[in-house]
Amino acid sequence: MKKINLKPYKIEITDIEKYQEEQKLAKKEGTIISDVPTKIVDFDIRENLANIIFSNKHGGRDFLKDCKLAHKIEECKEDFILLEDAEYRKITSATDKFDNWQKDHEEFVNRIYDAEEVKKIEEVK
Repeated sequence: MKKINLKPYKIEITDIEKYQEEQKLAKKEGTIISDVPTKIVDFDIRENLANIIFSNKHGGRDFLKDCKLAHKIEECKEDFILLEDAEYRKITSATDKFDNWQKDHEEFVNRIYDAEEVKKIEEVK
């Protein structure tokens, strides 16, 4: 089994609302915005992990299995999720194929590939 940390981490993004306000003001005053305003937000590991699964292209039956795994991730109440080997392979396969990464995803991808190996309780006995 693999254990993936689901705690959100902080990222810096463009503050669209503030940027639009500043743009309006700059247009009125005939000036140019020199700095794009940003804000710090939580990167939602849970949501992104559930969504990455769907970057695998396949038919309806596999899609429904993917939905089941996505729901498991979304409904997890812990700060981590334990994944069976097949579930983990599905996520790493999708991660390998995804091609629209941005710098904010570095921690996300590291958490997937660096997932801790854990033993099932039955295996420990």
